[in-house]
Amino acid sequence: MADEVVFMSGGTVPEIGPPSQVIDDPQVESTRQFLRSMSERTTAPVR
Repeated sequence: MADEVVFMSGGTVPEIGPPSQVIDDPQVESTRQFLRSMSERTTAPVR
């Protein structure tokens, strides 16, 4: 695991910090939206 993660959006860095902070408790809406979209892609389809 990385010591630090950087979230980039539109050529800017709205959020940077330890993975536990950025992934588990994002402070920026664009980070939250991105993480939600990733969890939707990795969720198994409902049958």
